[in-house]
Amino acid sequence: MKEVPDMKGYYEIDIWLTHLFHQIYGESEYYQFKGVSTLAEHKKQFDKLLITIKKVFSESCGGTDKYHFLEINELIENQNSELKEKKSVEELYQSLIVFFPQLCFLIIGHIPQNLSEDKLDNRSKWNLNKYRQINYSQTRAQKSILVIDLLRNEKIKELDTYNVEMEKFRSHRLKGESFINWFIRNYPLIYINLFDKTE
Repeated sequence: MKEVPDMKGYYEIDIWLTHLFHQIYGESEYYQFKGVSTLAEHKKQFDKLLITIKKVFSESCGGTDKYHFLEINELIENQNSELKEKKSVEELYQSLIVFFPQLCFLIIGHIPQNLSEDKLDNRSKWNLNKYRQINYSQTRAQKSILVIDLLRNEKIKELDTYNVEMEKFRSHRLKGESFINWFIRNYPLIYINLFDKTE
């Protein structure tokens, strides 16, 4: 991020960063973090983002061990403390560039420890399930919501538009049949392609 010419202490904000905050926090955030901003405002926005990530992990990711939650919380809290110490926007972003890959690896399982490795072409080096592993689960209701959203966004190329498919559902479903059951009955191969986990 570059300092704005003739505006000492103000830094340009990349449009994609503005879009990210808008996407996460809604319309009001769009006006708070766009165009240019100070170091203090950058710190405030990223502090809020880190708190949100911590909350989202706690609320959304079940089935892991207590130590995993502690590791994630500690990593985020340490990063938050570190951000407060940064003296420039450049330092702040350099710190975040290191933090986010660490967080991604830790969420997957643990941060790799390959300092002594000469070669990393061994697939087992990238298997991070030594302590835990991710297993996504979906209820029938969640699958139904996903399929409907995919239809709305025209992501299932083999099917008609959302409106056409919903009209088919309303016209041809069996008595008391849920949307996902109707979908499985009418589009079994598409359902398998969407939800089959085999490679």
